[in-house]
Amino acid sequence: MFADHAAIAIENARLYQQEQRERQQIEAIRDVTADIISEQELQTVLDLTIERARSLVHGHTGVVFVWDSSRDVLDARSTAGFSSDYQRPLLHLGEGITGLVAQTRRGMIASNYAQWDRRLDYVIRQVEMQSAMAAPIIFKDTLIGVLTIGRTTTDPFMDEDLELLCMFADHAAIAIQNASLYEELSDRARQMKLLVGKVLRGQDEERRRIAYEVHDGLAQVAAATHQHLEAFASGYRPRSEPSRRALETARRTSQETVREARRIIAGLRPTVLDDLGLASAIRQEVDALRADGIAVTYEENLGSARLAQEVETTLFSVGREALTNIRKHAGATRADVRLTRGAVSIEIEIRDWGRGFDPKAARQQPDAGGRVGLRGMEERVAWLNGQLTLESRRGRGSRIRVTVPISDATVRRSS
Repeated sequence: MFADHAAIAIENARLYQQEQRERQQIEAIRDVTADIISEQELQTVLDLTIERARSLVHGHTGVVFVWDSSRDVLDARSTAGFSSDYQRPLLHLGEGITGLVAQTRRGMIASNYAQWDRRLDYVIRQVEMQSAMAAPIIFKDTLIGVLTIGRTTTDPFMDEDLELLCMFADHAAIAIQNASLYEELSDRARQMKLLVGKVLRGQDEERRRIAYEVHDGLAQVAAATHQHLEAFASGYRPRSEPSRRALETARRTSQETVREARRIIAGLRPTVLDDLGLASAIRQEVDALRADGIAVTYEENLGSARLAQEVETTLFSVGREALTNIRKHAGATRADVRLTRGAVSIEIEIRDWGRGFDPKAARQQPDAGGRVGLRGMEERVAWLNGQLTLESRRGRGSRIRVTVPISDATVRRSS
């Protein structure tokens, strides 16, 4: 009876000690993985993983292998403890301790690595490896990679070390998977941005081509027709009233045709933007607003400086759209326009004191005709790594501000 109670007490003590040890291990792992979980850059996560693992189990060398399913190889993405000329290996399943762990998905220790029949000779040539162990990095039953740690001392790894490394690898798997997904999303975002850029450049070039074709073709023919008709009308006086009305109608129609051709050209791409630059193109739009009886102040410090074509096109599109909205919808009698270049950015800000509008509803309106639309503005500005802010309230007017960072590609080089 006493022996039975003693056995129970001993077992309880053993279980308690095991529980305490596991709790200490978990706390230690949480401490060393806290900063890894918060990282988003994959390479940083891998580098931190190998350093924390070496510290946790007192290892001298370490490698994080990432499984490349497209090539069926383990790629050494981060190493520590090797010389600078160490060549990152590519391992296959079953090759070395790392390949065996990837194949079996179970942690493993090679206590006497130098005498181990499946050692990798190039590792021995690099360091005097005495013992090694490896733990699989698995996320939701999917192999992410393998974490391999080595010692150059005669103190071999024990089962407790492997248990700790495997627990650490389970925690690291979450951080590595999150960083991998973030990297994948970032790559897709960059590809999408490049695609959007190509589409926008294509649209701008097509608009530019059509604008010049209309300018050099239809507009010239319309202008010549109007001039000839005016010359004819100045030397010919129809006797009958119907004939005079018909001639006057023809004159007005030809004049309207010229205006319409010019309006189409300006809507597609004003030649002043290509010829004189952004500041002059915005000034032309401001003058048109003043001609409608709206008091507009215009400040700019670009002078003769030219910007990259996509920057000028984007800022002009935003400015023209905002001024068109003031003319057609705001009911304002006053507006301010500022176009400024600072040390790190270029900014255009347009403010009116009109009736205001609902920005959320404006974002839902599709682009139409030559109009850019608010969503189109935001897409263009985002493509330039810029920022668009819009403030508007019913009866309180509106303010739109676009800021584009200055880079080597922002300022056009003079020829």
